[in-house]
Amino acid sequence: MGHNPGAIAEMSIIGCILQDSSHCTEAFEILLPEMFAISELGEIYEVSHSIASEGRPVDMAALQALLPPEVSENILTCEAIGAKLERATEYAEIIRENWRKGTTAKQLSELAYRMSEPGAMMGQCLTEAERVIDAQRDIESKIESATAKELKACIVEWMGKMSSPPYSLWTG
Repeated sequence: MGHNPGAIAEMSIIGCILQDSSHCTEAFEILLPEMFAISELGEIYEVSHSIASEGRPVDMAALQALLPPEVSENILTCEAIGAKLERATEYAEIIRENWRKGTTAKQLSELAYRMSEPGAMMGQCLTEAERVIDAQRDIESKIESATAKELKACIVEWMGKMSSPPYSLWTG
């Protein structure tokens, strides 16, 4: 396993899940197994997510029971990395962003190759480029920033306070 920032984020999110999967719900909401550059970690993540969604604790024994033996070393590495549970969402966001960038680069590279082929039609290539750009915008629009989430939580809390005494305008 490599030790670039993306690989460290991937190992760290698995480490966080092993520490306490109940604190990783946001990561489970924004990540998919295919977003992991290291396929073995994507496989561990997928099984971890499945176990957690069943309401069971995610631990070494549960993972080893469901994963091939050659993956066990990767689980130990993730557990030993010393990930900080409070940073689980940050790790997930790094993974998702790396996946998004990699996906975009791959799609644009494939498009550039097709454009260089004899008989390539410029109109079709431009349509494909627009599709790639729109897909990336769609991904970005679904990514809600931490600040927006905090604001939404504050508004929900404020609305709850305003609907209960002594602030309530409701009588009854």
